[in-house]
Amino acid sequence: MSDTDNSRGSSANKEPWTGAQPAEPLTTGDLPAVQLTKEERDDAIRDTRRFDLRRFLGGLFVVYGVLVTGMGIARPDDDKALTGGIPINLYTGVAMFIIGLAFLLWDHLRPVSEDDILHSAEKSKAQSLQGEDLPASDTAR
Repeated sequence: MSDTDNSRGSSANKEPWTGAQPAEPLTTGDLPAVQLTKEERDDAIRDTRRFDLRRFLGGLFVVYGVLVTGMGIARPDDDKALTGGIPINLYTGVAMFIIGLAFLLWDHLRPVSEDDILHSAEKSKAQSLQGEDLPASDTAR
């Protein structure tokens, strides 16, 4: 087999942004194969994206950035007296606000891929089904 016959070397199989080869799908080992219903798929995607850590952190940074910036604007003399003339609350508040916006923008532009979410949901469902099939333990004596 020549290099041109090998599909791993073709650019059609590469990731569009990174140019890297796609990762091999994770196997569930001895877990049973499961199929999610459309409702389960939609719920998993919605919930995962809703509770993404980047969204939570971005929101906190934006809120605290606004509060700290407000304090820096409202009482600039207090900051300057304690920090040697530097309006630290103003600078820190603006930086926190920008970092929060960056997190929110990152979450919006690069959400968690549906394939990753569905693979994790299928694996969790398979593990829960496997747990239901196990016999009751004798530890309750």
